[in-house]
Amino acid sequence: MLRYSHLNTAATFIEKFKGATPLAPYLKEQFKKDKKYGSRDRKYISHAVYCYYRLANAILNADVATTIQAGLLLVHTNLPNIFAEIKPAWHTMLENNIEITTNKKIEYLTTQHIIVDINKLFKYNNLITTTLNINDVINSYLQQPSTFFRVRANADIKNFDLKIAELEAAHIDANCYAITNNKPIDTVFAINKEVVIQDWASQQVATYLPVLNQPKISIWDVCAGAGGKSLLAIDHYQTPTTIVNVNGTDIRPSIIENYKQRMKEAGIKSYNTSVKDITTSTYLDITKKYDLAICDVPCTGSGTWARTPEMHYFFTADTIRPLITTQYLILSNTVKQMQPNTFVLYITCSIFKQENEDIIQQLLESGNRVKLIKSGIINGVATKADIMYAALLQVIG
Repeated sequence: MLRYSHLNTAATFIEKFKGATPLAPYLKEQFKKDKKYGSRDRKYISHAVYCYYRLANAILNADVATTIQAGLLLVHTNLPNIFAEIKPAWHTMLENNIEITTNKKIEYLTTQHIIVDINKLFKYNNLITTTLNINDVINSYLQQPSTFFRVRANADIKNFDLKIAELEAAHIDANCYAITNNKPIDTVFAINKEVVIQDWASQQVATYLPVLNQPKISIWDVCAGAGGKSLLAIDHYQTPTTIVNVNGTDIRPSIIENYKQRMKEAGIKSYNTSVKDITTSTYLDITKKYDLAICDVPCTGSGTWARTPEMHYFFTADTIRPLITTQYLILSNTVKQMQPNTFVLYITCSIFKQENEDIIQQLLESGNRVKLIKSGIINGVATKADIMYAALLQVIG
């Protein structure tokens, strides 16, 4: 009766969850309250809860428990024998149809009197960025995203191949590797020193970094967060003959402390930090001269909702408006700080046009002294990664 217990527990968690906090810490707190769940139990229950939020919008005539089951069927999983107890007929069907497609699964659910309208899975089709196919967004919800890490430039890692084999990590491209969730990367590699845990799409931001052929490069990480983009830029530009200095700023003091800790773990010494609100006019400092500013701005995070489907489930479009005001202020104020012939890289992890192309177009039409070098969606769906947007601008006068 173990799987029935898992299903009932997942349904209870869902009925109590109101979206006030992210789902991951909520589940952690629930498991903390009841110590009876082992690691395998937690894995099954958590997966069931996430499958509910991935598919709830598309399943039209079912209660919570049935929606969970349908979600478990439609979302690819490595969890073995998940239906053997609760749905033996489904289990047999899957065993006899190992390569079954999503459409065939939906047809099968129809025979079980469960109606799935996959076109209703994503609620905000009309808002997505113009160069992104809605089918990619839908497909991202039907797969468990991978965890990615980047091997740092010039990292001296002993027994590297053995460690990769231990993690069962797949080589994606360049220095990027992917693993299934819950693999203990930190017991195999020194995090930040040897490898950086960073989504494939975030790693691809490096393809938008401008060419800077000079012995000293100064970078401003405007909304620095925990410093992932700072480390990416340092590894991209630093050579034996090139010195890279990064100034990380953020409005949150606690985040800046996290940033410092990460730089320490990475062995980075050439950096500065400060707590600044870039949306105000008091941030300007004409003594600071940067070659590149990286604006990874606060956003809806909609490009990461395949990892956090509860965010989509509880999201309302009204949330976007205050965000785009903040995004434009950060970007336009950053441009004011920069000297001619320098660069600004604008980044979101959003799939919404209002946070992406519209912000750039507003900046270009406002009379600000910039030109657009290139922009586009970084689509990680085929790689089981996130979706991001990046736009490289050059300050011209």
